[in-house]
Amino acid sequence: MPKATAILAGPFRVRTDDARDITPTSPLRQALLAVLILAPRQMKARKSLQGMFWGSADSAHAAANLRTALYQLRQDLMPLGPHVVQADRQMVSLRPGVIAADTGANSGPEGPDLLEGLDLALADCDGFEDWLRSLRQSRSLSDGGDRAAPPVSPRAPPRNGAPVSSAVAAYTRVIAAPRSDRPLRLALGLLPTVCAGPPDGAALGRVAATIDQITQFLKVFTLLDVHDFRDPCARSVPLPVTTAQGPTHLLQSQMQQVGTGVRLRFRLLEAHSRKLLWLSQPIAEQDLDQEATAWRLGESIVDCMRLHPPPAGAPDLFPFTALAAFFSLDPDELDRAEAQLRRMVADGGHPVLECLQLFAQVFRVNEQLGASTEIDTERLLSILADLSNADPMLPVCQSLLGYALHMLRAENDLAFHLIENAGRLAPNFALNLDHLAVIHLVRGDLDGAEAAWRRLNLVGQNSPWRYTYDVTGAMIHLMRGDLRQSLYFANQSMFRKPRYLAALRYSMIGLALSDRSEDAARMLARIRVLRPGYDLSLWADAFVKRMPVHLAKSAVQSLRRVELL
Repeated sequence: MPKATAILAGPFRVRTDDARDITPTSPLRQALLAVLILAPRQMKARKSLQGMFWGSADSAHAAANLRTALYQLRQDLMPLGPHVVQADRQMVSLRPGVIAADTGANSGPEGPDLLEGLDLALADCDGFEDWLRSLRQSRSLSDGGDRAAPPVSPRAPPRNGAPVSSAVAAYTRVIAAPRSDRPLRLALGLLPTVCAGPPDGAALGRVAATIDQITQFLKVFTLLDVHDFRDPCARSVPLPVTTAQGPTHLLQSQMQQVGTGVRLRFRLLEAHSRKLLWLSQPIAEQDLDQEATAWRLGESIVDCMRLHPPPAGAPDLFPFTALAAFFSLDPDELDRAEAQLRRMVADGGHPVLECLQLFAQVFRVNEQLGASTEIDTERLLSILADLSNADPMLPVCQSLLGYALHMLRAENDLAFHLIENAGRLAPNFALNLDHLAVIHLVRGDLDGAEAAWRRLNLVGQNSPWRYTYDVTGAMIHLMRGDLRQSLYFANQSMFRKPRYLAALRYSMIGLALSDRSEDAARMLARIRVLRPGYDLSLWADAFVKRMPVHLAKSAVQSLRRVELL
């Protein structure tokens, strides 16, 4: 029977003796196989695997997910013959002697990380991440290396001039040096909290307070820039649009309900690759809001950022920063972002900059924040055609350009082509899934729109731009005739972003169609308070042009019936 070797040092690969690459295509199945390969006797308990990869799911769903993953893994390994993966009610194992492990033991302390890049960005996979971090630290210690960030011992927060930790002091010296002497730029971005299960408002507030205290620690003891992407309207410092630089590291909190309380953990990620660099120990609810807790976490974050700076040549995340400026719905922030984009385009920057410029016009027109300016989309299409499919910015370009062509010019066929291509290149790009749902909707494909929107709810559930995804849900349910759900999602969006005109408009339409004319009139009054002189007829005209007439007709008629148009 054929045999294979699993290369565990560096990117995970499985190659047969005749050099065929049979590595599973799914990162989750790669991780599952790696755990089995490195387990004693290549055998692992079912419940242990369920906890590692589906920790927050109930036992029935976790068991079903494991069965599905094992079936797919058997298909991946079929070149090695049947029954390579064996399982009974208690255990999962590999057929002995079929897959050998190459851990790169002779590569020395400067060799590649074990399972490089195999950090799973899934809330359920904390157990696997703990296992992987422990594995890497064990290897680093046995090699005498220092790749893994050493644990920071608990210490009370410094008070009354008491000295800070050596890690913070060293980092402060680095970033306080003259700019010309500074070898690296480090900046931290705060991402929204991930909730395992329905969020508890009070607990979320306490988590937010803990994050604010961490931010305060960083402000006091370092010169580190902290950019708050939890809510684009509330930032510890302004978005760095004038410097055209985004965060180098990202901090995300994960909250899980445990009995009547909550448990919190923090993840520090490399911004450009989303590689996991550090995972905090679980924090009990009683320790939230404690200054000592927040300051210990701050020290650990600084220490890890210092030991894991971005690699030379790593792409900057300015597109993310510019999009956050747009979604803030702040006219001044939008002006600053566009001014910086113009400067960068003039200097010959990447085509994504011009696509961002065009996307900004969507906000100007849709939110009536100013007039749009003409951009040569034909030239942009020609430029994008020359980009390689491997260019990480290509799907971003395609999605932004496609959505702008739909919104500004109603060129829906070309928009659909671009957005669909972006989805093939980056299937989990949340913003593109939103664009895909909208473009399916305007083409009259309600099933396709809802399928894309449901995927979006999984991928983008913790996005700071979730409010715009809720509006897409309101649109889809409105066109399905489900007024109750349409109003629900419009109101969800208003709850997240009270000044978002799109949410107010779709709430107004849902109320009008529900014969609640007084409530609909109140929505119109709110719109006119936010945007004095707002011309709803211009929006309605564009709404009709973008939508199939048979879908938009009833909504417009209802608005006219209650004298809102």
